[in-house]
Amino acid sequence: MTDTMIPGTRSSSLSVEAMLDELKKRNLVTEERYPTMFGLDRHKITLPRLERGLDAASVLSDSDLIRLKAELAGLPVVPLNATPQAGLDRQLIKSAFAIQIDIGDNTPAVAVVDPQPRIIELCANGLGVHPGALSVHITSVRGFNRLFSALQRADEVAVERPLPDEIWELFDRIVTEDGSDLHLAVGIPPRLRIRGALEALEFEPVTEAWLSRALGILLPNHDIDGVLRSGGTLNPAVSFGKQRFRCVISRADNGPTLVARKLSSTIPKMDDINLPQSVRNLINLERGLVLVTGPTGSGKSTTLASMLQTLLMTQKRSVLTLEEPIEYRLRPGPSSMVYQREKGRDFTNFHDGVVTSLRQDPDVILIGEMRDDQTVRAALEAAETGHLVFGTLHTYDAGSTIGRVADFFSATEKDGVRALLSGVLEGVVSQTLLPTASGTGRVGAYEVMLKSTAISNHMRTVEGIAQIRGAMQIANREGMQTLEQDLAKLVRSQTVERAEAEFKARDKDALAGLLDAR
Repeated sequence: MTDTMIPGTRSSSLSVEAMLDELKKRNLVTEERYPTMFGLDRHKITLPRLERGLDAASVLSDSDLIRLKAELAGLPVVPLNATPQAGLDRQLIKSAFAIQIDIGDNTPAVAVVDPQPRIIELCANGLGVHPGALSVHITSVRGFNRLFSALQRADEVAVERPLPDEIWELFDRIVTEDGSDLHLAVGIPPRLRIRGALEALEFEPVTEAWLSRALGILLPNHDIDGVLRSGGTLNPAVSFGKQRFRCVISRADNGPTLVARKLSSTIPKMDDINLPQSVRNLINLERGLVLVTGPTGSGKSTTLASMLQTLLMTQKRSVLTLEEPIEYRLRPGPSSMVYQREKGRDFTNFHDGVVTSLRQDPDVILIGEMRDDQTVRAALEAAETGHLVFGTLHTYDAGSTIGRVADFFSATEKDGVRALLSGVLEGVVSQTLLPTASGTGRVGAYEVMLKSTAISNHMRTVEGIAQIRGAMQIANREGMQTLEQDLAKLVRSQTVERAEAEFKARDKDALAGLLDAR
């Protein structure tokens, strides 16, 4: 078949040949890898097949793939606010990898995996418009699947499906729909978090009987009822096929609850998560305390895994982690060692885990969560005695982090703790995640406080802690930045929308001042 130019559309240089040539230029694929990646020779590869091969080989992230396709095609990506519409025949949607979308301005629009003129013409005919009047947007196979799944959910919402016999069907939905978290609670239909937003699945509300049975299938050898009746929680890691999930099982007023988070099998490089250089440099410290903070789901574990994996591959050191549960599997480098220990299996509580770990000759210790005065005290002592200690807290900025650490202790101890912190705390990285403007993923925004004479002096008193933010604002040359300064960079580079940055900013006036001063 020969593609012909449709009046009113732009000529597209997006093709399998163009994609392969560009990937070769970037040293991401070689012709020798074609058979193993795609199972076919170069001249028989379709664009969807190419994408699946790239995805299976982890050559490109989905967002990078979409950006590359859009660049080659000279077409925009699917907007963040686009919603799928049912204007095209289902058979056409499935065969053409094309779906109608609403982009908010009444323009007839479609999202396509492969913008061939033939496909654009079929879409235009299906919507009853001239091809030149159709707004064409680029997506990937994964992006198309997300849109198609959302369309199916919208169609089925009026007729709720019975809950599945096996809870694993819901775990499979996390994978196939590229979600991050599954939420199950009695009286509410299952929810799936996709690109940061909760989406309702098409099932009827969860019942206590169904969820209790499902949890028994998930953890057949645990006394779940006994733990929940005593006010406890369970934090197991479970596997579905090759995919691992971190689960939190607890009890609410109307029955048991489950939140399952998909764990990545691939540790991203520090470049991939946009870590500031000053944060990357923290792995070169010989000793001290580094805290990575932020709300649940802000990417703290990913940041720490990326930093520690880089350390292991580039340095001759021993790393010991204390986690609940183990999320990323770290790999030792040519001259390094790594020991990963899991709470409940390898140690009873974080304080005892830290104390025991000091007998195992570690250079670097990761404490998965610092949640009590005993653990914090052990971490401070480890940092003070020559170890590099990484820890996490659910705080939102540098000032609140220092205050939170001091609040673990009694009033008579607080001054001493702040003085000790001023000596051992080397950095605080507070982070959050925002949806990208392209709608293809999420990006991190980072607040960075580093040790300096001024910062150390401010840490010693309650009044001084209130001055830390101002000291960070004028210490950019030293690698420090407030969250608002990083958000402003992301908006200026068109990585995120201004409205999303304003939603995440803790000082909206400061962000507005930075953006409006351009």
